Amino acid sequence: MNGTLQTGNVTDPTKLQETSPFGPATLSSAYYASNQTASELAQLLGGKVVQMPAFGQAAGWTEPAANFIQLSDGQTVNAASLASYAGDGEVGAAQLTADLTQDINEGSAWTNYYQNGGPPPSFGMGYIGPPISGMTYPAGTIGADGNVINPSMSAST
Repeated sequence: MNGTLQTGNVTDPTKLQETSPFGPATLSSAYYASNQTASELAQLLGGKVVQMPAFGQAAGWTEPAANFIQLSDGQTVNAASLASYAGDGEVGAAQLTADLTQDINEGSAWTNYYQNGGPPPSFGMGYIGPPISGMTYPAGTIGADGNVINPSMSAST
């Protein structure tokens, strides 16, 4: 919110090479946060940087590892996904916090799916989920059910 986080994605195409049964390709840098960005986010969230494939890998496919943030509760989310919110300070503290919480909760579910299989995750409209341990939430942003309120889905008065 205060603008001190300076984000960047991996821009070196040689670090974004995947191989597949169809040949080599260069992946989008949108899924690959730079080491500096990932380190700053990990520090802000009280987590650590871990590297893993950004997507599930099928036989014959090899993708470069992406920087993920592993939080103290074990949740893991792609650093590039979190970094995309860095410029969203204009949405206000409550919405930005809700967006980051949603991204962490959903990202963790997708990471688990890619690593362990099973049914793909599904999220209802406006889903945010529980607060993230260590994050500070503005007053009035936790609902009676214990989940974070999505301000954009709340009825205006």
